[in-house]
Amino acid sequence: MFFFKNEYEYIFDISDVSYFETDGSKVIAHIENDIYETRMKLYEIESIGKPRGFIRINKSAMVNINYVLSIAAEFSGNYTLTMKNTGVRLTLSRKYAGDFKRFVMEVY
Repeated sequence: MFFFKNEYEYIFDISDVSYFETDGSKVIAHIENDIYETRMKLYEIESIGKPRGFIRINKSAMVNINYVLSIAAEFSGNYTLTMKNTGVRLTLSRKYAGDFKRFVMEVY
């Protein structure tokens, strides 16, 4: 998959991405401790990423479940995902929680 940073193009395997998130009209990929932009839309990534461990967690983010360390329930009905290595916390909305849990059960 092609990623962009400054004026350079990079090629990474999609499985190297821990999560994707939108920032306005941009889709940002988090790879190790760096960020890159992709020209694909989140829904396009969702269709190619699902067989490789990616699942939508809210309307503006998808995670690679291989990079999720833990999940904790919140009072609101949402969940907080903590990512491995970085400790970044992401919100799993209650709308996507059922799909997320089913996906994890299918993969593991």
